Amino acid sequence: MQTEYTPQSLLSPPEAAKALGTTPSTLASWRVMGKHEPRWVKVGKLVRYQYSDLMAFIDRQKKGGEVQDD
Repeated sequence: MQTEYTPQSLLSPPEAAKALGTTPSTLASWRVMGKHEPRWVKVGKLVRYQYSDLMAFIDRQKKGGEVQDD
């Protein structure tokens, strides 16, 4: 069963990792290394990822296949 998220949905690290096809430990490593993407927020002591930020992160990672206008 696939979960439906709104752009404003706040995802836990396991949910965000699943959406990105990675692991929660990879996301934690990126935060510790000071990477600014994907963007994340602290809600109290909890780390959360906004769904729209994850989708924007994926879009920025796309490489190659650019369409050229003739």
